[in-house]
Amino acid sequence: MNIKVSLLIIIIISASSISIAQQTLQHSQSQILYDNGVEMMMAKNYVSARSYFDQYLLTGDSLYLQDAKYNSAISGLKLYHLDGEKLIQDFIDEYPVSPLSSKAYIEMGEYFFQDRNYKQAIVYLAKVDQKAVGGVDRARIQYKLGYSYFATKKFNKALIELNKVKKTSGKYQSPAKYYAGFIEYDKADYTAALRDYQAIENDKAFAVSVPYMITSIHYKSDDYNELISYAKPIIDNNKRVQKRGQIAILLAESYYKLARYSDADHYFSIAKKSEKFTAQSIYHFGMASAGSGYSAKAINLLKSIAGQNNKIGALSSYAVGQLYLDNGNEEFAFTAFKSVMNSKNAPGLIEEARFTAGKLAYDLKRYSECITILAEFQHKYPQSSHRSSTNDVLAQAFVNTRNYKSALEYIEGLEERSKNVKQAYQMATYHYGIEFYNDRKFLESIKYFDKSLAENHLPEYTLKANLWTAEAFSLGRKFEVALPYYNEAIAMGKNVAADDYWQAIYGRGYAYYNTKKYSSALADFKNYISNVSKSKSTYGDALVRLGDCYYVAKNYTTANQYFNQAITSLVNEKDYAYYRAGVIYGIQENTSKAYSYLDRVIKVFSTSAYYDDALYEKGLLQLGEEKFTAAIATFKQLIKDKSRSRYVPYAIERMAVANFNLGNYGSTVTLYQQFIDTYPKNPKISDALIGLQESLRLLDRAAEFDLVLATFRSNNPDVGGLEEVEFESLKAMYNNQDYDQAASGLEVFLTSYPDDINTLEARYLLAESLYRLEKPDEALKIYYQLYAVPEDFRVHRLTERIADIELTLNNLSAANKYYAELAVVAVSNNQKFRAWMGLTKGHYLLGQYDSTIFYAEMLIENAGNRNDFVVVATLAKGLSLMNLGRFDNALLLFERTTQLAKDKNGAEAQYYIGVILNQQSDFTSSNEALYIIPEQYGIYTEWLDKAFLLVAENFIGMKEYFQARATLQSIIDNSADTNTIQSATDKYEWVANEEARVSNIIADSLNMVELDTTKNKNE
Repeated sequence: MNIKVSLLIIIIISASSISIAQQTLQHSQSQILYDNGVEMMMAKNYVSARSYFDQYLLTGDSLYLQDAKYNSAISGLKLYHLDGEKLIQDFIDEYPVSPLSSKAYIEMGEYFFQDRNYKQAIVYLAKVDQKAVGGVDRARIQYKLGYSYFATKKFNKALIELNKVKKTSGKYQSPAKYYAGFIEYDKADYTAALRDYQAIENDKAFAVSVPYMITSIHYKSDDYNELISYAKPIIDNNKRVQKRGQIAILLAESYYKLARYSDADHYFSIAKKSEKFTAQSIYHFGMASAGSGYSAKAINLLKSIAGQNNKIGALSSYAVGQLYLDNGNEEFAFTAFKSVMNSKNAPGLIEEARFTAGKLAYDLKRYSECITILAEFQHKYPQSSHRSSTNDVLAQAFVNTRNYKSALEYIEGLEERSKNVKQAYQMATYHYGIEFYNDRKFLESIKYFDKSLAENHLPEYTLKANLWTAEAFSLGRKFEVALPYYNEAIAMGKNVAADDYWQAIYGRGYAYYNTKKYSSALADFKNYISNVSKSKSTYGDALVRLGDCYYVAKNYTTANQYFNQAITSLVNEKDYAYYRAGVIYGIQENTSKAYSYLDRVIKVFSTSAYYDDALYEKGLLQLGEEKFTAAIATFKQLIKDKSRSRYVPYAIERMAVANFNLGNYGSTVTLYQQFIDTYPKNPKISDALIGLQESLRLLDRAAEFDLVLATFRSNNPDVGGLEEVEFESLKAMYNNQDYDQAASGLEVFLTSYPDDINTLEARYLLAESLYRLEKPDEALKIYYQLYAVPEDFRVHRLTERIADIELTLNNLSAANKYYAELAVVAVSNNQKFRAWMGLTKGHYLLGQYDSTIFYAEMLIENAGNRNDFVVVATLAKGLSLMNLGRFDNALLLFERTTQLAKDKNGAEAQYYIGVILNQQSDFTSSNEALYIIPEQYGIYTEWLDKAFLLVAENFIGMKEYFQARATLQSIIDNSADTNTIQSATDKYEWVANEEARVSNIIADSLNMVELDTTKNKNE
C-alpha cells in the first residue's frame, strides 16, 4: 500500500464519519421537532404544534411521518384552518387501514358536531368502529352520533344510538334518555318516553326541563288525573321549571277535559299571565269561564277567536251567541249566530245557528234579514223539526217588512196555514190594499180589502179593512156602496181601534153629505167634533163641514155658529169659515157683517185658496145692492190678482151687467164681446149675447149684432161635428189612463184640427199624457207653450207641472221660480203646500239652508192636517240644521220625522240620528238608533246598507272587532249594491288586520311539543 492509497483511505474514513455525524445530528433535530409538536399538542397549543409538525415533515424524516401528518391535520382542524378538513381527508385516503384513520373519523365527526354541522358529523361518526373504541369514548361517540341523527330528524337511527348510551353509566346517559324520550314521545310510545323522563327527573341538568315533557306525556296519554296529580304541585308551589306557563295550560286543559270548569278557569288564568294561547285553549278557557259562571269573562275570551274560518271559530261564535242570549243581549247574539251560519267548518251547528239567527232577527224586528235567513233555512233543511215555526215567523216577517206582495206570494204558496199564518195573511192583504189605495188604484185596493175581510181573525184589521173599503168607494164617488162598510167598521166599536172608529164616523159623514142625507151627515160630524181632540188635524174640517150641513138645511144661524167656532179655534180652516160665514151673512142681508167677513179673507188671507171666492162673492153682493161702481172695482181686482181664476169669465160678464146699469154701454159692449170671444162655451153665453144685442141697440149699432152672431155661429155651431166626437173619444182614453193611445191620437187631432175650439184642452191633455209616460222633456215644452196663453185658466196646474219637471231635471233655479209662482196662483191649500214643499226641496238641493228652513217652517205651521207635507218639511229642516252644525236641534227634528212617518223619509231621518250620535262618539246609542232601520224600514235598501256600514264603524269605535267583522261580512253577503260591498270589503280587511295586531293568539296546537335542537347540552 503506497502513501497515496493510504491517504485516500484516510480521507474516505473521515468523510464517512462526518456523514454519520451529520445524519445523527439531523435525526436528533427531527426528533426534537416532532417531540415539540407532541408537547404543544398536549398543551392544546395547536398553532405551535402544527408549526413543529410541518417543520418535521420538511426534514424528510420518516420515523414519525404518519403521526406527524395526522397531528398536523388535526392541529389545522382544531385551528379551523381552511386546509384542515382536506388534510384529514387526505390522511384517511393515504392510510385507510391505519388506526389513526379510525381516530381521524372520530376527530372529524366531533369537529362537525362541535360546529353543529350534524349532517357532516354523521358522515364521519357513522364510520367509526365502535367496538374498537374504549368504553367512555364509545359512549361519547354513540351519544354524539345519536344526537346528530336526532338533530337531523332521523329519529329511528338516533334512537338506536341513544338506546346504546342509555345502558352506560357515564355522563351521557341522562342526555341520551332525554332525547330518546322525545323520540319515543313523537312515536307515541308514551310508556317508554315516560320511563326515560322519570329516570332523569332528579338529574340537576334536566330537573327544570323534564316536568313539561312528563306533563305533556300524561296529556297525550289522556291520563288527566295523573297529570293533575303531577302538575298541580308544580304550579301551586311555584316550582322553578321550564315552560311553567305551558304546564299550567295543560293542567287547565286536563281539568277542562274532566269538566271541572272552575279549576280549569283558575289554571288558565294563571297561564294567561305569561303565555300566549292557542285558539283551542282560548276556546276551552272561555267555556270553562262560562261553566264557572263568569259570562262576561267568557265572552271577552271567546269573541277574540269567534268568526275565524275554522271549526274553533265557529264553535266560539256559537258559544258567544248563547252567552249573549243568556245575558239578554239579543243584538250581539244575533251577530254571533249569523257568523256561525255562514261557516263551513261546523255543519252540526249551522242548522241551529241559522234558525236561532232567523228568530232573533224577527225578535229584533229586522224583518228583511229574518226573511233572507229563514227562507234559505227552509231551502237547506226542508225536513227540519223547526219547519212549522219557521213558516209562522216568516209569514209575520213578510208582513212587517211591508213587502206585502212577497208576503202574499209566500203565504199563498204554503200547503197548510196555521192560525198565526192566517192572521199574517189578513194583515198582509189589508196592507197591500192600502198600497193600491195610496196609488189611487181603488178597485185593486178593494180586491185585497175583501181578501182581508174573508179571514176575520184580528178584529182590528177587520175594522180597518171595512173602513178603507168604504174610503175607496167614497173616493170613487160610490157613496151608497161605501155606507155599509162604514157602518160595519163603526159597529165594531171604538174599543177595537179608537182612531179608526172615529175616522169611520168622519168618513160616513162625508158619504151622507155627498148623498144629500144632510141630517145623517150632520149627526156624524157633530158626534165627531164632540169626541175627538181639537188638536186632531181633521177637527177643523169636520167643524166647517158641520156648518155646511146646517147651511144646506138653510139653518143659517146655526151654520154660522160653527163657522164662527172655527174662526175662534186653532184650526187651519179659518179662511174658509170667514168666506162661508160672509156668504151666509149676505143671504141674511146682514151686509155689514158679510163685507166684514169677506174682506177678512181678502185682506188677511190674501194667499188663501178662497181669496178669489171672497172677491167674487163680494162683487155679487155689491151688485145686488146696486153698488155698481164698487162691484166693477171688486171684479177688476179679482181679474187683476187672479187672472186665471175660474171666476174670471163670470166677473167679466157681471162687470158688463154693472156697466149696463150705469149706462156705460160702450164698456158693456167691450166686455160682452171679450166674454163671447174668449169663453164661447160658458153657460152664461146666452145672457152675454142678449146683453150685447141690447147694448148695441141702445148705442144705435143694432146692425152690428148680426155680424157678431154670424161669426159666433160659424165658430161655434150648435151641433158639434166629427171633431167633437173624436175629441171626446180621446178624452175618454186619457181618463181611462190609456196614455199611449191618448198621446198618439191627440197629436193627430192637433195636426188635423189646428183651429178647433178644443185645441187648448187637447194640448193640455197631450202634455199630461206625455208626463205620465215619463217623457218630461216633451211634456215640459207643451206646458211652457200653454203657460204663455193668458186666457188658459189652468195656470195653477201648468205652473205646478213645470216646477215639478224642472225639479226632476235638477234645474233647481227654474223649479224654485215656478214653485214660488205656484204659491201665489194655487187654488187650494194643498196646492199651496205642494208649492212650499217644492221650494223646500229646491233650496235644500242648492245648499240654501236658511231658505230651506223658512219654507219648511211654513209647511209645519200650516199643513197640520197633511202629514205627508209635514214629514218632508220636518226632515228637510233637520237636514239643514245638521248641515249648519246645529246637531241637537237637528236630532229633535229627525226624531219627530220618525214619529210622523214609516216611509223612506223616516228611514233617512233614522239614519241621520245614528250619524249624529256617531259623531258625538255615543256608539252604543248610535247603533240602537240604526238597528231601528231594519226593524221599521227594511224595504229601503239604500238606507239599510248605509245603516249597517255605520253600525260596523260604531263597533270599531267600541273596539268590538268581532261584531264589526260579522256585521261587515253580513253586508258583503247580502247587499246588492257593488259600492256598498266594496266599502264593506275594504273595511273588513282593515278590521281583520287591526284585530290580528292587538290579539295574543298563537297558531301552535297542543298536539305539538318542540325541543330546542340548536343547542346541545353535552358538547
